[in-house]
Amino acid sequence: MLLKSNNYGKKDDNTLLEFAEEALALRRSATLALMRSLQEAIAAQQARSEYLSLALNGEKSNEDVVVALQNHNDHLKEVIGNVREAISIVNEKHKRYLDEIEAFKSSYSKELQEIKHLSGELEETMAELEESRRKLVILQLQRHGSSLMNMSGPNAVNGAVSADKSSDENMGWGDLKDAVDEAK
Repeated sequence: MLLKSNNYGKKDDNTLLEFAEEALALRRSATLALMRSLQEAIAAQQARSEYLSLALNGEKSNEDVVVALQNHNDHLKEVIGNVREAISIVNEKHKRYLDEIEAFKSSYSKELQEIKHLSGELEETMAELEESRRKLVILQLQRHGSSLMNMSGPNAVNGAVSADKSSDENMGWGDLKDAVDEAK
């Protein structure tokens, strides 16, 4: 749901979705392997506990009890070493994930600021464009008005003003620019 809510392009969506699915599949397989290892460790621990229980209840000789306790002690040392290693790995991953999250937050805030900045620039440009459009309309009206005034000779008195708008319609960008410069 989070991946689909982001505003990425279609190509990025598919790439991101595939990456997330692969990561989830990898996480699932790692979790299943961990569960199997835990089940095996629990079964081994139960077997050791039963052996120690039998040894401590007097059903084994003293030498067997000492050997069993030493084996159990060695096993506990190994388990403690494994736990320390696992905690170290988890701490390293935790630190890496925190760094990635901080980088994402920083990147996100920078992108958000850039979007706000670009939105402001867009609004300014739109306002400038609207102002230029208004000036252009005013210039066209002034030009149209002056061309009517120039043609207002004997024909204007009779009401026969030429409806020839070809000069306005054929006016190119260069002419408009010149007109704007002249108006300034």
